[in-house]
Amino acid sequence: MESAIGQKHILVGFDGFIDTIVHAVKSRVGQNYERINTITEFGQRIISAAGKSTNIELVPQMRAIGGNGPLLASALDKLGAKVRYIGTLGNCEDNIFKDFAKSTSAISIGDYGETRAIEFIDGKILLGEMVDMQRMDIESILSKISLSELVDLVEDSDAFAITNWTMLPHMTEVVRFFLSDVLPHCSLGKVFF
Repeated sequence: MESAIGQKHILVGFDGFIDTIVHAVKSRVGQNYERINTITEFGQRIISAAGKSTNIELVPQMRAIGGNGPLLASALDKLGAKVRYIGTLGNCEDNIFKDFAKSTSAISIGDYGETRAIEFIDGKILLGEMVDMQRMDIESILSKISLSELVDLVEDSDAFAITNWTMLPHMTEVVRFFLSDVLPHCSLGKVFF
């Protein structure tokens, strides 16, 4: 039996990150290393470098798609919803977003951000490179999809989710654009998240 979410068409946007999960190295002997286990220990290592310099080796553990939008869209897709995605995914044919882009018929509107997530036993410190998030605005959306196509995407959706307001500085103007130029051309009854 299909879930209620599986019957919904959902449009999601607009960020996109590639996350690299790393361990910070406390000490290393050959191929073996001991990781820094806690954020407190990591902080103390940084504080002890004040007035000097230090090098902290980072050992990659995995790379994965990231960003609030792609993670939400992936979860909805796995639940069986018919998801479309618009976001900063770069050239999806050449990167980690390839399968995601195919399953969500994604439209990439710019390059992705990158996050180094230093993982500890008591949490994570996320170091983000977000230059391309600064560029995500109405013009970047309309450079890849026309206003009429955007109206059609929203009209064909039961719900529309906009995520990651914090890292997308032009999001307020994007939402205002949707309220003034897109939603008035769509039927009532849409869920706007």
